[in-house]
Amino acid sequence: MSDGIRSPADDRFLADVRAYWDARVHDTALSDDPPGSPGYFAAMASYRYGKLAYMAGIVEFERWGERDVLDIGCGAGLDLVRLARAGARAAGIELSWGSLALARQYLAVENLSALLALADGARLPFRDESFDLVLCLGVLAFAPDPFGIVAEIKRVLRQDGLAILVAYNRYSFMGILRAVSAVAPGHGDAPCFRMHTRREFDALLAPFPHYRVHTERRGWHLVARCRKRSELAMDLG
Repeated sequence: MSDGIRSPADDRFLADVRAYWDARVHDTALSDDPPGSPGYFAAMASYRYGKLAYMAGIVEFERWGERDVLDIGCGAGLDLVRLARAGARAAGIELSWGSLALARQYLAVENLSALLALADGARLPFRDESFDLVLCLGVLAFAPDPFGIVAEIKRVLRQDGLAILVAYNRYSFMGILRAVSAVAPGHGDAPCFRMHTRREFDALLAPFPHYRVHTERRGWHLVARCRKRSELAMDLG
């Protein structure tokens, strides 16, 4: 866990972020099913994986059976459920009580289990080298301390582990649209919201000695695969 000293201003930022997401847990109407019902979660999953069709190929959910995985900013638990369904020992953290409550309901609906915790991604409540996979998908754009989150991801990732991070690209169609209009893409009105240039994203990823970045969704998503050891070194044992 990070030993950095936290200021009252930091805590106020976190409180603002938590309040924002708690107020928006149900802000996208995807079906007529009541929140927490099987149909409600099915509609959420269909929407997510339809919009983010690339995600299954990047994460390879079925690959992580019997492995320890962490989802930072797990939201309603959509990725957690897929990982737990594949047999992973899954953990998810969130700043939002409302999101955690939904994730707990979704796991119950699917008769699955995972560790859920209310926590800040920049101060993870886990020991060093606890996880084989760490996901941080679209969270850095909304985090008060993105550099702290990346440092913590590196700390809790095992030597042969994989971290997958997604940020939003300022130099993309959506980024330009936001710059020239009043459109706020994907909760762009949230506290701390930021987009990143490729150079800024590289600076965030600097703690990792090995990483690769590519784009998805017509350049809007910057996707990084980060490791402590090179894939060649792992292949050589």
